[in-house]
Amino acid sequence: MDTNVLTLILYTTISLTAAVVLGQNLYKNGEPFLKQMLPMHWVKPVNQILLVGFYLVNVAFVLLYLSMNNKAAENTAQAIAFIFHKTGVVFFTLGIWHFCNLLIINFIAQKLKKTIQWTTNS
Repeated sequence: MDTNVLTLILYTTISLTAAVVLGQNLYKNGEPFLKQMLPMHWVKPVNQILLVGFYLVNVAFVLLYLSMNNKAAENTAQAIAFIFHKTGVVFFTLGIWHFCNLLIINFIAQKLKKTIQWTTNS
Protein backbone atom coordinates (compact mmCIF):
# COMPACT_ATOMS: atom_id res chain seq x y z
CA MET A 1 0.00 0.00 0.00
CA ASP A 2 1.21 3.51 -0.79
CA THR A 3 2.78 5.28 2.23
CA ASN A 4 0.70 8.39 1.64
CA VAL A 5 -2.59 6.48 1.59
CA LEU A 6 -1.66 4.58 4.75
CA THR A 7 -0.71 7.84 6.45
CA LEU A 8 -4.06 9.44 5.59
CA ILE A 9 -5.95 6.38 6.80
CA LEU A 10 -4.02 6.39 10.09
CA TYR A 11 -4.61 10.12 10.60
CA THR A 12 -8.34 9.75 9.98
CA THR A 13 -8.65 6.68 12.21
CA ILE A 14 -6.71 8.23 15.09
CA SER A 15 -8.54 11.55 14.90
CA LEU A 16 -12.05 10.13 14.62
CA THR A 17 -11.45 7.52 17.35
CA ALA A 18 -10.15 10.21 19.67
CA ALA A 19 -13.19 12.37 18.84
CA VAL A 20 -15.59 9.57 19.80
CA VAL A 21 -13.75 8.76 23.04
CA LEU A 22 -13.46 12.44 23.98
CA GLY A 23 -17.09 13.12 23.06
CA GLN A 24 -18.32 10.32 25.33
CA ASN A 25 -16.06 11.53 28.12
CA LEU A 26 -17.27 15.13 27.80
CA TYR A 27 -20.88 13.93 27.65
CA LYS A 28 -20.53 11.90 30.85
CA ASN A 29 -18.39 14.34 32.83
CA GLY A 30 -20.04 17.50 31.54
CA GLU A 31 -23.45 16.68 32.96
CA PRO A 32 -22.61 17.78 36.54
CA PHE A 33 -21.32 21.09 35.14
CA LEU A 34 -24.54 21.58 33.19
CA LYS A 35 -26.62 20.73 36.27
CA GLN A 36 -25.03 23.69 38.03
CA MET A 37 -25.55 26.01 35.07
CA LEU A 38 -28.98 25.15 33.66
CA PRO A 39 -32.47 24.19 34.84
CA MET A 40 -32.67 20.43 35.44
CA HIS A 41 -35.15 19.78 32.62
CA TRP A 42 -32.65 21.32 30.16
CA VAL A 43 -29.57 19.32 31.19
CA LYS A 44 -30.10 16.09 29.21
CA PRO A 45 -31.33 17.72 25.98
CA VAL A 46 -28.58 20.35 26.02
CA ASN A 47 -25.94 17.70 26.78
CA GLN A 48 -27.17 15.56 23.87
CA ILE A 49 -27.21 18.55 21.51
CA LEU A 50 -23.67 19.42 22.58
CA LEU A 51 -22.54 15.84 21.91
CA VAL A 52 -24.08 15.77 18.42
CA GLY A 53 -22.60 19.19 17.66
CA PHE A 54 -19.22 18.03 18.96
CA TYR A 55 -19.28 15.00 16.66
CA LEU A 56 -20.38 17.02 13.64
CA VAL A 57 -17.73 19.68 14.12
CA ASN A 58 -15.03 17.07 14.81
CA VAL A 59 -15.80 14.94 11.77
CA ALA A 60 -16.09 17.99 9.52
CA PHE A 61 -12.85 19.51 10.78
CA VAL A 62 -10.90 16.24 10.57
CA LEU A 63 -12.06 15.60 7.01
CA LEU A 64 -11.60 19.19 5.85
CA TYR A 65 -8.13 19.37 7.38
CA LEU A 66 -7.34 16.04 5.75
CA SER A 67 -7.70 17.63 2.34
CA MET A 68 -5.37 20.54 3.14
CA ASN A 69 -1.63 20.47 2.41
CA ASN A 70 -1.14 16.76 1.77
CA LYS A 71 2.49 16.54 0.78
CA ALA A 72 3.36 12.95 0.00
CA ALA A 73 5.24 11.17 2.78
CA GLU A 74 8.35 9.62 1.29
CA ASN A 75 9.34 7.58 4.33
CA THR A 76 8.10 6.44 7.73
CA ALA A 77 9.54 9.42 9.60
CA GLN A 78 7.71 11.88 7.35
CA ALA A 79 4.51 9.88 7.69
CA ILE A 80 4.73 9.95 11.50
CA ALA A 81 5.50 13.68 11.48
CA PHE A 82 2.51 14.26 9.19
CA ILE A 83 0.18 12.33 11.51
CA PHE A 84 1.48 14.10 14.62
CA HIS A 85 1.16 17.51 13.01
CA LYS A 86 -2.35 16.95 11.67
CA THR A 87 -3.73 15.37 14.85
CA GLY A 88 -2.02 18.01 17.01
CA VAL A 89 -3.64 20.85 15.08
CA VAL A 90 -7.02 19.10 15.21
CA PHE A 91 -6.83 18.50 18.98
CA PHE A 92 -5.58 22.02 19.71
CA THR A 93 -8.28 23.67 17.60
CA LEU A 94 -11.06 21.54 19.03
CA GLY A 95 -9.79 22.15 22.56
CA ILE A 96 -10.08 25.89 22.00
CA TRP A 97 -13.56 25.34 20.55
CA HIS A 98 -14.54 23.36 23.68
CA PHE A 99 -13.45 26.13 26.03
CA CYS A 100 -15.29 28.71 23.93
CA ASN A 101 -18.42 26.57 24.33
CA LEU A 102 -17.91 26.55 28.10
CA LEU A 103 -17.70 30.33 28.13
CA ILE A 104 -20.82 30.64 25.97
CA ILE A 105 -22.80 28.22 28.17
CA ASN A 106 -21.66 30.11 31.27
CA PHE A 107 -22.72 33.42 29.70
CA ILE A 108 -26.14 32.04 28.73
CA ALA A 109 -26.63 30.51 32.18
CA GLN A 110 -25.81 33.80 33.90
CA LYS A 111 -28.34 35.59 31.71
CA LEU A 112 -30.96 32.93 32.45
CA LYS A 113 -30.35 33.19 36.18
CA LYS A 114 -31.06 36.89 36.03
CA THR A 115 -34.21 36.35 33.97
CA ILE A 116 -35.84 33.27 35.53
CA GLN A 117 -35.64 31.40 38.82
CA TRP A 118 -34.99 27.69 39.09
CA THR A 119 -33.59 25.19 41.53
CA THR A 120 -30.57 23.12 40.58
CA ASN A 121 -31.57 20.20 42.83
CA SER A 122 -34.97 19.33 41.35
